[in-house]
Amino acid sequence: MDNDWEIGFAVKRLLSANVALIAHGRAFSDQVAVGWAQENATERKSKAATRFAVVRRCTSETRPRVSALASILLGVYALTGCATQMSEAECLGADWAAIGVQDGAAGRQLKAFDDRAESCEKFDIAANFDAYRSGRDTGLLEYCQPSIGFLEGMASRAYRGVCPFEFEAGFLANFELGREYTRRVNAYERAIADYEDAVDALDARRFDLQVVSRRLALSDIDADEAESLRRDETSYNAEIEELQEKLPLLEADIDRTRYDLEDIRLILDRRGLTPLL
Repeated sequence: MDNDWEIGFAVKRLLSANVALIAHGRAFSDQVAVGWAQENATERKSKAATRFAVVRRCTSETRPRVSALASILLGVYALTGCATQMSEAECLGADWAAIGVQDGAAGRQLKAFDDRAESCEKFDIAANFDAYRSGRDTGLLEYCQPSIGFLEGMASRAYRGVCPFEFEAGFLANFELGREYTRRVNAYERAIADYEDAVDALDARRFDLQVVSRRLALSDIDADEAESLRRDETSYNAEIEELQEKLPLLEADIDRTRYDLEDIRLILDRRGLTPLL
């Protein structure tokens, strides 16, 4: 960002030194400002990508204790989404036990069978409830593990009350931890983004103020333009003062949200639950 300021200042010096450009000073400064905004937008995207890479690296030192089968089942969930409608070909070749495992592993309610059976009924094909229910019970044994509860909560998915009583407490405890972890990561990212936006806005107003000051120093402006420029100057100074006062508060928000994130990471580490992202 310091480089941007130096480039902008150099451009403004060239502007004041060139008589031909001075006559079109306001239009030229607008073009420079647009270029500045585009460059900083690109820089912000790059910095955001870097931040996410850092978060990813810091939270991937160890993996959550998830069984190989659970990982496969999570992949099935991601691929199948919430679709329970079936075509005629799917109904004809349906392995209802395997479908039950798939739905159980995805944490779907028993109503999913009704939706599937209704689809097949349109083709006069009967669904096998007993096979489906047996398979779903098997799938739920994997879905209702505490480690899966954490991943589901971290992904902000909905829990539909499907786990058996003896598994639900452990599942929900980690489910809430996952949700809280995601909430704190998002809060930390927002705090960083808000600070960077304020810094960018401060640089932009300092740039604008320099352009106005240079224009006011010229001898070819009339009284009306001078008055308008002085109003802009007063406004820019006020905005700069406000942003300067705001920056320490935004820095404090970054510190607070970072500490909150570190606290929950310690809890996750003690439980052997480290985010995959």
